[in-house]
Amino acid sequence: MKEYERTEYKINEILRIIYILLFNIYSWYWLYKIIFINKSNWEDYLNWFFVVAGVHFFVKDYKKFWSKDVKKISDIINPDIQ
Repeated sequence: MKEYERTEYKINEILRIIYILLFNIYSWYWLYKIIFINKSNWEDYLNWFFVVAGVHFFVKDYKKFWSKDVKKISDIINPDIQ
């Protein structure tokens, strides 16, 4: 892998980690808001479920996060560990 490809890979993985963490925080905030703040109906809960399930099953790729070769967070952005 060339140096610019390694750099691009690392940047993409860092952005991916940030996106996943921020999405999780934001989705739990919305669930809290639906339950405790808004006067919510079943549709709000259903919308929340489909958004979270959609990201969980179709957007996130866990292979890199749960690989046996990954021992620490810096290993996730290592392009030599696939």
